[in-house]
Amino acid sequence: MFLLASLKSSWALVRVNGFDLLKNFPDNHPKLTDKVFVNEVIWRTAMEFCNNPKAMIAEGSSLFLKLLFTKCLPSLSIITPSNSVRTMQLEFLNHILAMISHRLTVFSTTLIKEGKTGALLHGLLGFFKNLFADFKINRDDLSDE
Repeated sequence: MFLLASLKSSWALVRVNGFDLLKNFPDNHPKLTDKVFVNEVIWRTAMEFCNNPKAMIAEGSSLFLKLLFTKCLPSLSIITPSNSVRTMQLEFLNHILAMISHRLTVFSTTLIKEGKTGALLHGLLGFFKNLFADFKINRDDLSDE
């Protein structure tokens, strides 16, 4: 719980280090496979944080989402359990993209006219930033073809 709470720290290094420790937990850690904990604590907190206008909290949301993506997909209720990790990952990514798409359609009304934070994008987009930070492209990966 301490490490999860560190994901909303005002210090970026505390958030990153907390996430790095969590991502190195075993995949079968009891909390990361507990459906109630994954859905009621991790997922719910990620969704609450992604509606927060503070950048540091939204960054925490993106780290919660990345933790779910890397460790908790089989226990997440929005995902159809599968033997294929890639299938579950793609389903998760599609779900997040659908959320972004929906938020874009209501952004002007919800955020600008009504002042509600339900259409904020920075936490969800931060998830993709954090996810893609792990991808490395080498010169050999790029071809002239």
